[in-house]
Amino acid sequence: MQTNGADIDHAVERLVRRSCLLLDEERFDDYLNMCTPDFRYAIKTYSAEIRREMTWLSTTREQLADLFAGLPEHVRSGDVLHRQAVIEDLEIIGGEASTRASVTVHRTDVHGRTWLFAVGRYHDRVRIDGNRPLLRERTVRLQTRIFDNDSGGSHLPL
Repeated sequence: MQTNGADIDHAVERLVRRSCLLLDEERFDDYLNMCTPDFRYAIKTYSAEIRREMTWLSTTREQLADLFAGLPEHVRSGDVLHRQAVIEDLEIIGGEASTRASVTVHRTDVHGRTWLFAVGRYHDRVRIDGNRPLLRERTVRLQTRIFDNDSGGSHLPL
């Protein structure tokens, strides 16, 4: 089956949206199955105070799988995260796509209170393997750098 550019664009956009859904539902194996074996994940932000970029997390697919496997051992708040990504830019060159998506993460506590938790952008590199795109790299570039004391951080990728 021959695919055209619009089909590939749609498949890549669906991959980005689905990655949010799978993390929201904590379907970690399904999330990792959307990633290449050499997948890299990072969370970065720029600090105006120290005038340089900070890396909060830099990990491989294997390390991410270990993090997911260890989650049952962590004390967790019971809060639920809801990620929403909107593709802003998508460029396909050969067998790879680069995307930039605006992302917001909302957090809902066990009492039903919801607040904006984080804002940033996904910078993704996607390998296009036939008509099944796979995440090769995701860098989350956060604008949010300060989290309130009650919510703390998150054990989960954003």
